Amino acid sequence: MEAVECGAAALCIILGYYGRIVPLAELRQECGVSRDGSKASKIVGAARNYGMEASGFKAETLDQLEELSPPYIVFWEFNHFLVVEGFNKHQVFLNDPATGPRKVSWDEFDEGFTGVILTIEPGEEFEKGGRKPSIIPLLYQRLRPSLGAIIYCIIAGFLLVIPGLTVPVFSQIFVDNILVENRTNWLRPLVLGMAIATILQTLLTLLRLRYLRKLMIKLSIGMSSQFMWHILRLPVGFYAQRYAGEISGRVNINNEVAQVLSGQLATTVIDTVMIVFYGLVMFAYDRVLTLIGISFAAVNIIALQWVSRQRVDANMRLVQDEGKLAGASIAGLQSMETLKASALESDFFSRWSGYYAKTVNTQQQLEVTNQVLEILPTFLSSLTSVLVLVVGGLRVMEGELSIGMLVAFQSLMLSFQQPVNTLVGFGSTLQELEGDLNRLNDVLSNETDDPPHPPLGRGRLIPPNPPWEGGRVSRYLKTQNSEVM
Repeated sequence: MEAVECGAAALCIILGYYGRIVPLAELRQECGVSRDGSKASKIVGAARNYGMEASGFKAETLDQLEELSPPYIVFWEFNHFLVVEGFNKHQVFLNDPATGPRKVSWDEFDEGFTGVILTIEPGEEFEKGGRKPSIIPLLYQRLRPSLGAIIYCIIAGFLLVIPGLTVPVFSQIFVDNILVENRTNWLRPLVLGMAIATILQTLLTLLRLRYLRKLMIKLSIGMSSQFMWHILRLPVGFYAQRYAGEISGRVNINNEVAQVLSGQLATTVIDTVMIVFYGLVMFAYDRVLTLIGISFAAVNIIALQWVSRQRVDANMRLVQDEGKLAGASIAGLQSMETLKASALESDFFSRWSGYYAKTVNTQQQLEVTNQVLEILPTFLSSLTSVLVLVVGGLRVMEGELSIGMLVAFQSLMLSFQQPVNTLVGFGSTLQELEGDLNRLNDVLSNETDDPPHPPLGRGRLIPPNPPWEGGRVSRYLKTQNSEVM
């Protein structure tokens, strides 16, 4: 969403609350959004087109808000529309299209409230409908032409599990049979088996990375060219509502999306299956130690999911702020002659620095949760290893496990934790991917303005007598006529 879309986005929130899901691109057209935003009267008119009873008025005091039933739209600081979702004695709950849900005190709300209120409620002609946007159709649409390569990479990833399982087995044999029982004649076959497993794992990894690289190039070229060709065929009204710099910035998003789809997405599918597979093997070794590992993995997933949920709004704000900063920068550079002729350099710098400061602040907020996402998995993995070693040592002393089995289980635990951490980490990447795909879909969902093709005509073209006489060409043209298809 761009800054000028706040009115359309606020209406989208209200409609969604009552069960009518409408794409933002459609509401942009209904509300008549331009580079200057949208008027309250157009928002009311657009709401009525969807069967809502909408009206606007100006409140003199904040006490009038308590008489209204939320949600409703208010005009904020004379430059922004947002939704009031509720309130209590101390706070007002807002849904800001620019920043997401937030809470403000009554004093802060009074400072930004202009008094303009738009009430929107379902009317007699209102009908629920629409479908909430999902990332799955967007992913399938882009991956469908390359399903063969993706399946090949997934199969190669599954084959990599086999060499990975040989490491715990070799560790158990080395400890129990070679070190404890002193079977030195087993050492040479063990080393040979480890070498074969390493070579096989290396070859499979190289083949998988090679096909992933080809897949990334194919997706990047296909998505970028399709996106650029679609942009060139969009109507002029599309460009009247957006900054050129913001549109150009979306072209580079195709490369980032292609990199995620060809790398992390395929790896995550494999890791999901590997978690189940390693869990079953661990359970066959020892149930108690397996329950410890699974419990801490569950805590890790729940904690990281909670942190990731806090990142959603901040990540969406960062994407929007970066787009606004790029758009303002390019717009200023393109109109440099006008800025200098009008002596508006200071005004432009003030506006640009505001966008830049807002982007940096959002990045700092996002970095706090990023640090938690990086530290928490490492901390829980270390704690799990300590507990497995302590409890496993007790199980060895009780005779339930051998030393080699404990060493093998620790190796399996590391193999189990790695895909868990990767899967949880991909959750944050998936949020960024969803934001990027929505920005691309905002462009691709607009219908192109292709020029009409004139009907093909038929006729006969009879050339006149040439102005010159003589020669084979003159005699040939006198006897020929042509049919135009």
